Amino acid sequence: MVRAALWAWGLVLWAAPVPAQAEPAPVWVWYRTSDGCPDGEAFVSRLSQLGKAARLASVGDRVDFVVTLGRGPEQSSGRLERQTRSGTVAIREYRDARCEAVAEALALTLELALEPEAAPALGAPAGVAHAGSSDGATASSDEDVGLGTVPATRAAAEPSVGEALKASAADDGAHASRHSISIGAQATLTTGVAPAALPGAALFVSGHTGSPWLSTWRGALFGGYRASSAELREIEVLLAGARVEGCSFEARFGAVAVAPCLGLDAGLLHASGPAALGTTDSGFWSAVAAHGRLVAALADSLSLELQVGGLAPLVRYEMGTRDGSVEWFRTRAVGLDARLGMAWQIP
Repeated sequence: MVRAALWAWGLVLWAAPVPAQAEPAPVWVWYRTSDGCPDGEAFVSRLSQLGKAARLASVGDRVDFVVTLGRGPEQSSGRLERQTRSGTVAIREYRDARCEAVAEALALTLELALEPEAAPALGAPAGVAHAGSSDGATASSDEDVGLGTVPATRAAAEPSVGEALKASAADDGAHASRHSISIGAQATLTTGVAPAALPGAALFVSGHTGSPWLSTWRGALFGGYRASSAELREIEVLLAGARVEGCSFEARFGAVAVAPCLGLDAGLLHASGPAALGTTDSGFWSAVAAHGRLVAALADSLSLELQVGGLAPLVRYEMGTRDGSVEWFRTRAVGLDARLGMAWQIP
């Protein structure tokens, strides 16, 4: 009797349906590519082979990751972007001679970012650049992920690049953590220094600090010249000097970054008027600048910059006759300072 009951119970357990397990929700990928690189369907298919469900996002869909692939004359490059729940935009970039290798590296990085515990608890492999500390840091969707630049062939051959991805999570921002150096040139336009707007040029060097209170720093040499009229007198104005400035934080929106900045100028202001009146003089120039900076990435190491803001001289000069009996022009309390230029990141 007991044996019959056990057989019946075993038959019931064997015939009972296995509870269905919910499939994980797919991630949505906004995919951009160029001719000669794998298309979006191939990328999603590769993620499926890695065990990750993914869908190509279109207008109106949620976007979890942005993948960009491009093929150049000498090498291909790729970028993986992700916005975490805290609002930080994390970016991973790769370069390789073959676009297929770059796509493979991006797929492996995306897979490891979704499941960081799959990455071995080892340090980043030799040759892999990373930032931050891996102590207690993971690349889950609840945390900020910092991403650097590594060779695609290394990432494809050794998936432990995910450890570099996890290690840089300790940084507050991906771009702020990169101690990159850039050099550049700008065309400048300043008002309030001369009777008419003063055109000029500037050369600068700048970089990221990784500091929570100072995102970027910059040092620049500038100069400007203009001959204009004031009170029917021709006045030639020459301004030359140096500027140091810093930006407290940097907000990124894909390939575009916006930052508020403060600067301090020091230099020489030279003015000359009609020779018959002997009106030629020079003075120390100092001013405080406050502006907004807009940076748009055009390529991996090339960007376009626009700065617009105000310039307040610490010393205001009067331009007129040497004895001071007649004033033709006086530097304004606040002037406009605009700069447009290009920046090149030093490898």
